[in-house]
Amino acid sequence: MDRIQILPDSVKKKIAAGEVVEGPFSVVKELVENSIDAGATEIEVEVFESGLKKLVVRDNGAGIHRDDVALALMEHATSKIRDIADIERIGSFGFRGEALSSIAEISRITMYTRTEGAEAGARLAYREGSLEMSDYAGPAGTTIIVENLFYNTPARKKFMKSKTVEMRNIRAVFLRMAIAHPGIRFSLLSEGKQGIRLERVSTLEERMEQVYGADTLK
Repeated sequence: MDRIQILPDSVKKKIAAGEVVEGPFSVVKELVENSIDAGATEIEVEVFESGLKKLVVRDNGAGIHRDDVALALMEHATSKIRDIADIERIGSFGFRGEALSSIAEISRITMYTRTEGAEAGARLAYREGSLEMSDYAGPAGTTIIVENLFYNTPARKKFMKSKTVEMRNIRAVFLRMAIAHPGIRFSLLSEGKQGIRLERVSTLEERMEQVYGADTLK
């Protein structure tokens, strides 16, 4: 029997990433939840090759302070709790700060973000442990681009279903999030073409009608 040893950080991080990211739909879930927590009223999801090649989530939320951007991809970096007592009163979707860190470990991730009123935001690119930052002067909010998902964990990629099934999973997650938040405008695009567009409405019933139609709502 081999002797006991501590796994290298690079291995630990990829194992942890596999627990958070089951497939492209998991990335959509985590990033859209972050957008909702940021107070976004408009969220757009765009996927290419069912999210395995490229996945983009854009929002008009609060954005990330320029000085905090480099922290956003670190393990357990979060703006949502401060101490153990905060866990008793969680009011957000995510709070452990593991989602972006995990996604970055098994993809190539680029983030554009600016807070309202800031003259300049930041562009962050993370590639295999290397972090690059530069200025960004785009609209307030956050755009996250995830490319080549599972490129460095081929065994994980082999377990992905067909592109049709993976797209169906993305659509199901997207609609669940959209139904629960009628006050947010949601858009889903695939290969550059509009798939689903749900305008902001006032009630859950109106959103249900948008998704399922009047007959099903009745």
